[in-house]
Amino acid sequence: DNNDDAEIIQRLLLKEIPNVKIHLAMTRDRFMKALNDIQPDLVLADNSLPQFNAREALEQIKERGLDIPFILVTGTVSDEFAASIIKSGADDYILKDRLIRLPTAIESAISFRKAQREKKQFLENLERSEKRLKQAQAIANVGDWELDLVTNIQTWSDELYRIYGLNRKEALPSTELFLSFMDPGDADMARQLLREAFDSVKESSFYFRFVRLDGLMRFGYIEWKFELDKNGTPSRFHGIIQDITELKKAEDKLKESHEEMRQLASHLQDIREEERTSMAREIHDELGQQLTVLKMDVSWLARSEGITDPEIVQKLKGLKDLIDNTVNTVRKIASALRPSLLDDLGLVPAIEWYLEDFENRSHIKTELKKDPIPEKNISITAKTGLYRIFQESLTNVARHAEATKVYAVIENKNDILVLNIADNGRGFDMSKTAGNKTLGLLGMKERVMMLGGDFTITSQPGKGTKVSVTIPLSHMIVNRGNDKPK
Repeated sequence: DNNDDAEIIQRLLLKEIPNVKIHLAMTRDRFMKALNDIQPDLVLADNSLPQFNAREALEQIKERGLDIPFILVTGTVSDEFAASIIKSGADDYILKDRLIRLPTAIESAISFRKAQREKKQFLENLERSEKRLKQAQAIANVGDWELDLVTNIQTWSDELYRIYGLNRKEALPSTELFLSFMDPGDADMARQLLREAFDSVKESSFYFRFVRLDGLMRFGYIEWKFELDKNGTPSRFHGIIQDITELKKAEDKLKESHEEMRQLASHLQDIREEERTSMAREIHDELGQQLTVLKMDVSWLARSEGITDPEIVQKLKGLKDLIDNTVNTVRKIASALRPSLLDDLGLVPAIEWYLEDFENRSHIKTELKKDPIPEKNISITAKTGLYRIFQESLTNVARHAEATKVYAVIENKNDILVLNIADNGRGFDMSKTAGNKTLGLLGMKERVMMLGGDFTITSQPGKGTKVSVTIPLSHMIVNRGNDKPK
């Protein structure tokens, strides 16, 4: 309310505070306009002006929701009034005969308000983060817990209470409460793992079954960790619990679907082999017999005394040779469809025959190491599957390997049948072809899986390729009354 006082304050501030800008208002209207126009960083207010005072100015700031530091600068003021206006929201008050303290008071007020804003922002962000965490936990059915090993106080998240169907107000979190919901057998395992965890301070996780408070049987997953203090002593034990019931149901359905697909693939392969066997038999028996009769008739004609024309004799000889070639072709087709050796003599003789035929056709040297195999107990399905894997592997060698030699092994190692096919060809970079699964490789892998075995293929550029099959003999034994592997 005094121009001289205002000028003194302005000179002090211009001297002490770099780049300060000051706006002077001596009426309500000019003060309200300044709040709108210049958006001040701080307000210095005399206690009383004509028709206006500091308390009213402070109320205007609060009504507008402005976060502006407010300092009262006055000649005299009672302790009661000073306390009252500070309680109303003022940051400080300065007497006019002590203005030397004003720059420091301004800096403190601005710093305090900034710290308050940062704290508020932090708390708001924290609240939003906690809200998002709760939402994420609810979506994923994941609850978290922790045990303060110093105070022995345990806390659970809201989602963990919901997983067990508990009311936070009615249940005090504890390890025993957690174990009480668990299946007895799983609870014993959990106690053992907890003892081991605290003995060795190690992380752990396991799956378990539990019954909610409402009696519903559920499946869970727990994982825990330790937090150490600066001395390396465990100070906090914490982890998560997830209700995986729906995930397990989906997994079981997926497994069931895979098993149905595998059974369908097995059925289709059985049908295919039956058709091949039938076609091979028809070709070998019917067409082969007809060609044999035709050859006998041509031979009879060639020996007939009534045929002396050299051109006719030559034609009959050519016809006989053509029939011989056709018979050989029929035999090859029948063998390719279904080698009779596989049914008559067994898997190892069929592999030996095919390997010899492969060498003759491809001019790639072959070598076979074989062990006695208890073939009389092995199902036809298993023998056929292994033979087709062997056949497909050699077909791939002929098509892609550019090899000069093939090494094959079929042996019995501790009641595990081992079939290896390796070549010395160009090989390939498996990391570059990992996603390019050919139907042939997928077919071989599927056959091995249906027999309960393992299939691997290894290769390096310039170092050839190796196909390895291992199947427990117990998985290949014929079931009583049914020619299927166990």
